[in-house]
Amino acid sequence: MPLLIAASAGAQPPAYQPGIDVIDYDIAIELPDTGAFIRGDVTITLRRSSKVDRFVLDLVDALTVRSVEVEGLLVQVPHTGNKITIPIDGTREKLRVRVRYDGVVSDGLIARKDAKGRWTWFGDNWPNRTRQWLPTVDHPSDKATVSWHVRGPLGRRVVANGLELSTRAIAGPTRMMEANWRESRPIPTYLMVIGVGPLESFDLRETICHFTDEGTCARQSVWVMPENKAWLPGVFTSAGPIVSLFEKLVGPFPYEKLAHVQSSTRFGGMENASAIFYDGKLFDTQRMSEGLIAHETAHQWFGDAVTEREWGHLWLSEGFATYFAALWTLSGHGDAAYRTEMAAIRKQVLGDKVVAARPVIDTAQTDYLRLLNANSYQKGGYILYMLHQQIGDSAFFGGIRSYYAKYRNGNALSDDLRVELEESSRLPLKPFFDQWLRRPGFAEPTIGWAYDAATSTVTVRVLQQDARCISMDAALSCEGNKTNPYELSLPIVVTDATGATSQLTVDIPASQRATIQLPGRYSSRPRAVAIDPDERLLARITRL
Repeated sequence: MPLLIAASAGAQPPAYQPGIDVIDYDIAIELPDTGAFIRGDVTITLRRSSKVDRFVLDLVDALTVRSVEVEGLLVQVPHTGNKITIPIDGTREKLRVRVRYDGVVSDGLIARKDAKGRWTWFGDNWPNRTRQWLPTVDHPSDKATVSWHVRGPLGRRVVANGLELSTRAIAGPTRMMEANWRESRPIPTYLMVIGVGPLESFDLRETICHFTDEGTCARQSVWVMPENKAWLPGVFTSAGPIVSLFEKLVGPFPYEKLAHVQSSTRFGGMENASAIFYDGKLFDTQRMSEGLIAHETAHQWFGDAVTEREWGHLWLSEGFATYFAALWTLSGHGDAAYRTEMAAIRKQVLGDKVVAARPVIDTAQTDYLRLLNANSYQKGGYILYMLHQQIGDSAFFGGIRSYYAKYRNGNALSDDLRVELEESSRLPLKPFFDQWLRRPGFAEPTIGWAYDAATSTVTVRVLQQDARCISMDAALSCEGNKTNPYELSLPIVVTDATGATSQLTVDIPASQRATIQLPGRYSSRPRAVAIDPDERLLARITRL
């Protein structure tokens, strides 16, 4: 396989569309009750730098562009290669571009009949499938606010990002309704969605207010097909406490409301900003879980409010959601359940082929769906767990809060997180980030210990080399050894001759051979020296 060479720390990838910043999308969508045909009318408000003379929108060629206007003037534009290339003349910094189009959608907006023969429509955009039904700058680095104006068959309800402004029946023989929603926080296009169907909402009445950053209360609700409303709230009784925990750990809830929606999606859950979409079958069979709700809710802070600037840094979304779901397990179900969950995550990482072959920060991967792997989820989450153990509660959550506050409603890369955690911990964390995020695999040290009666000391010997070299005399070199050692924060428990135990954490340098003397004196040989007894390190340890 090709060698994966990571970009140097701090290197900034080029912008997706240099000189362009979309501010707002105003989207009107008409959904006739005839299947997957749609009519769209989208107005994009953008800023451009003075040297930019064109604006490119992502939209699949299968949809027909009927007209394009720039500041109210019709322009002729090419629509090819799934892109609309629009000339923008003059010196005006802020512009409005309007695109009218129609056609049959086959992806992005999932239009289908449910098991009862009812037409439904649900947005399902991740990672860059928004272009399948909307003309947008379809990349996470360009976040914008969005308004929705949705016309659909009478008898359907609409749920979307942000707050519902109005819903009305349209007079006349068409038997149509119109719903208007507004998301006032900037979000990436992959989170811009609508859900349309015979939905009914269940208000999760809570005794406390989840204050947003504007000081208003963010209401939670569940949107389901009518036949599923009877068993609510069910597992969603945990939705309020989950939000409360993340507010405490990170900051106020980022959006105006939070809807949990039964939908059509290829994923078990999709963290659309303020409107989480779940696989509808989980509702039909009552298999929704607290863990899934916690994972998708954590995304509202990490992935939605703070969005990875490039797909290769997806762990900033999925790794965070994985670990914060485990923190909910700790809060809601106790330390034993938390440790069991982390142990299962660790086991999956150590046995995963993708983890062994590719780094977590995987900027070389261009098939973004393949980033939905154990690196982005489990290894990313476990890295946060190890970092939490290493720097402690105060520094860890202090750094997380400052990272979130600094990049809320914007974008970040992995080194942005590192800088905030270094500031909170007063520790250099670049070696930690580089070895765990920019290298494939995990540590595989060979570790043993020895007691010296003459000095009453215990030493720990750590070898991080090719297995054939470990069997050789320690004084000899091993030609061709290519093992890249890790810097490790190694937990050790010493049980002395009397049975008393002491817990230590020993810093192991990134060297092929290291001998570390443990602090303290032991009048006789300890009964045992346990190396990482709780298996907290992301390492496969062999005992000497």
